[in-house]
Amino acid sequence: MTMGSPLMQETVWFGRLQAEEAEYRYHGHLANQHPGQSSQTSTTKSSTLLSEIARARENIQSSLTTGIKAEGTDVTSRIKALEKENQNLLAVTSELKSLVTQLQLRVTNLEAAAGVKTSPALHTAPAPSKKQGEDEVDEDSDSDDDLFGDSDEESKKKAEELKKKVQEGANKKKKQVVAKSSIVFDVKPDSDETDMKEIETLVRKISQDGLLWGASKLVDVAYGIKKLQISCVIEDAKVSVDEIQEKIEEHEELVQSVDIAAFNKI
Repeated sequence: MTMGSPLMQETVWFGRLQAEEAEYRYHGHLANQHPGQSSQTSTTKSSTLLSEIARARENIQSSLTTGIKAEGTDVTSRIKALEKENQNLLAVTSELKSLVTQLQLRVTNLEAAAGVKTSPALHTAPAPSKKQGEDEVDEDSDSDDDLFGDSDEESKKKAEELKKKVQEGANKKKKQVVAKSSIVFDVKPDSDETDMKEIETLVRKISQDGLLWGASKLVDVAYGIKKLQISCVIEDAKVSVDEIQEKIEEHEELVQSVDIAAFNKI
């Protein structure tokens, strides 16, 4: 297979300027030639110009031939390198195919030992043919039953362990997720002279299963009055939001009202 360079399709004249200059001088010489000059001198000079033109053409031809040879050599070396790389890739591909086949056989044998159905994409290995002699028959049967050096009892134990693990995973998935909510309460004091620390202490004393108090801060309302903003996390199945509000509002001498500032499901 040969590949051509674009330069091979073109004819390049590298000495064109020299030839044109020589021709220009020749015509100028003819135009300025004196009438009495001998024809022998003009013939000699014209032959000199013709020889220069011939040399220029030879130089052009030799440069073109050298360039074509160099291009052909470079293309040939590239083709050989590509062919060698292609052969290496084919060898690697064949090795990968053999490895995949071996893995398929191993997976099939493991699934058969564990009692799992084999997928249609995997094919079981053909059973080895039995040879004459009792010793050879025993060896073949042992290799069929114990492909990876494990006995029947060990394979059964492994199958049972796999089943237990599958059952445990299914039981974990069946466990219900506990629904929780994040709530922020706004507790407004009865007056501007109410001790907000005392209100926070009373609020945090409210405790029951599924209730967890979080961060708190004082927020300005108006005219120097501040309200307590406190967060908590509750389990929806165990704690009632209305019940918590009622317990806070029981302290009428300190608390004016309780509002829900934020309510988010977790």
